Formats: sequence, structure tokens, C-alpha cells
Amino acid sequence: MELEVFLREVSEQLTAAAALGDDRTREVAAALVSAARSAVRVAILDALAAAAIEVTDALHAAGGDAQPAPAVGVQLIGDQVRFTVSSPPPVPDPEPEPAAGRAEDGDATARISLRLTEGLKADIERAAGQAGLSVNSWLVRAASTALRPSPGPGGGWHSAGGGHRFTGWVTG
Repeated sequence: MELEVFLREVSEQLTAAAALGDDRTREVAAALVSAARSAVRVAILDALAAAAIEVTDALHAAGGDAQPAPAVGVQLIGDQVRFTVSSPPPVPDPEPEPAAGRAEDGDATARISLRLTEGLKADIERAAGQAGLSVNSWLVRAASTALRPSPGPGGGWHSAGGGHRFTGWVTG
């Protein structure tokens, strides 16, 4: 939006009103038109900024609490007024809590961040889906199983023959 168009219109209206008076009135009006440009520019910007706030508030009221509403802003670049609309990132849906009462979930009061390769993540998601479990429940069950001592000879993670460690997952 070009501010100069509006400033010129205000100047023309003031000049037209002063034309009704004598030469001195026209001279004073010309000086006032020149001085008023800055005040009119600020008044227009204030009005646009107030309008942007009202629009943003209306968008927030209309959107409810489902997702954050966009915000409308005003920028002045030279004599150009630009409106901006910024959308906040969507609020992710909270992850559903695991069902209570599963032995592998326990009290489920601790959280952990786990970094996985994309391939391993996909394998875990696939295994959890095949087991009919959420990824969280599947991981809790796998960790619980891995930490249980095995009943075989040698115990723990070692093989009966030579104390070699076995790692990996059985699928199928």
C-alpha cells in the first residue's frame, strides 16, 4: 500500500479548503500542508497498527483454543506499508498416555529421549504394529525383557558354551 496516495489526498483537501481564503490564508495552509505530512503519516500508521491488532485479536477469538491463530503485523518500508501474516507452528496433539494396568508399563513416571536411526525407528514401529502395541509399550516391553535374567546355564547375556554375548532382535 502506497502512503503517498493518502498523503497527497489530505494535502489536496487542505489546499482546497484554504483556497476559500485570502492570499495569506493560502500561504499558511501551504506551510501547514508541508508540516502536516509527518503527522498524517504517523496517524495513518497508528490506525493501521491498531487495525492489525484488532484483526489478530478477532482471529484468536474465532479460532478458539484448537490451534494458535495467525498474527497480523504492519511494516513500513520507505513509503510502502506492508501487512504481514505470521502463523505460529501448530501445536502437536499430546501423545496418548499408555493404558494403565500393563505389567510392562509399571508406574510410567520417567521419560527418556532416545535417538534412533530412521531404519531402526521404522523397524520398531513395524514390530509394535504387528504386536498390536504402541511404540512406547513395545519399547517398555522389549527393555523389560532384555533386563530379565535368563534361566539358562551361565545366566544373563552369555551363552552356555563360551561366554559370548548375543545381541539383536528376533523377528517373525
